[in-house]
Amino acid sequence: MIFTNLIQGNLNTQFLGRHIQYYPFTNSTNDDIWELIDNNEAKNGTIVITDDQRKGKGRRNNQWLSQPGKNLTFTFLLNPKINTEKLGLISLMVGIGICKGIQQFNNLNCKLKWPNDILLNNKKIGGILIESKEINGNIYLGIGIGINVNSDISQFPIDIQKSSISLIMKTRQALQREPLLAFILNNIESEYLYQFEDIIENWLQYCNHKNTEVKFHYGEKKIKGKFIGINELGYAQLKIDGKIETFSGGELIL
Repeated sequence: MIFTNLIQGNLNTQFLGRHIQYYPFTNSTNDDIWELIDNNEAKNGTIVITDDQRKGKGRRNNQWLSQPGKNLTFTFLLNPKINTEKLGLISLMVGIGICKGIQQFNNLNCKLKWPNDILLNNKKIGGILIESKEINGNIYLGIGIGINVNSDISQFPIDIQKSSISLIMKTRQALQREPLLAFILNNIESEYLYQFEDIIENWLQYCNHKNTEVKFHYGEKKIKGKFIGINELGYAQLKIDGKIETFSGGELIL
């Protein structure tokens, strides 16, 4: 069970997490946030969190698996006051906030894989899925986040075991999820309100693969190149056959 009072008791945010909707179980917290908006029950910074997400979504229509009662699976609503061309920076900003929050909470140093994976020891510990809708002329983002906190990864399918990790595998003791979430939210809001202009620089400090050779899936194309950074809109920049090419989306394979 998630105790929302323990989350809010550790918050120092202005708006993020000030309204929390907790569900013991649900199919998808991303779906839930849009339902709250449709019912006029959500505002900027509202969070939906669950102990048991049964049909969690990942990128490229993949499923996000999470053991009941072990992890953080939540979605928050953001009505960003930025140019729409810069919306791609939001997932980078959220990743920075997650890494900083985890580091402050238990001194573990996570890294980032473009555009929205959280890594620990070169394995995936979390991910970000952002959905957007235009409502009454305003852009709203449903920012879904899954983080493996106390999961027994050995219970997952073999392919996921090889590429995934949880915080407890490093700490060797169970972590209290509520204050961890508060630390993460505090840092996400701080990045959004006070350090948004520094996202590119800040993200590169956490990048796990700068100046390394990577494989890149862009639509049906499979590309190899050196990841050299991101541009001002957060797009990936790869050096391929001596030429720098820019990609707004795709899947990067380390």
